[in-house]
Amino acid sequence: MATNASISGVARFRVSDVVPVPLRGYMLRLRVTDGEPAPAMVRPGRSLRLVGPDGAQRVVRIQGIGAPSGRARADRLARIGEIDVVVSAADGEAVRIGWTAEPAS
Repeated sequence: MATNASISGVARFRVSDVVPVPLRGYMLRLRVTDGEPAPAMVRPGRSLRLVGPDGAQRVVRIQGIGAPSGRARADRLARIGEIDVVVSAADGEAVRIGWTAEPAS
């Protein structure tokens, strides 16, 4: 059954982990919850809209792709349904597990 997100081409993620990365900022582990994201949606330079459980919102720019378990590969997002992105310290310090993310328009 197709969801509204997969019909519109928008993917949604849930922040499942937030880890400080010295000298870079924070690594956010994003797990797909809705839709089928293309790797280009979460490449460095793209923006994400993060929404907290209380409705707080922020738009962050992806600085890089995290690779805590080895080299980041494009097919990991399709196979596992998660990707690690790095955002600046100012962007990531208030983000917590349970927030949602989607591409900012």
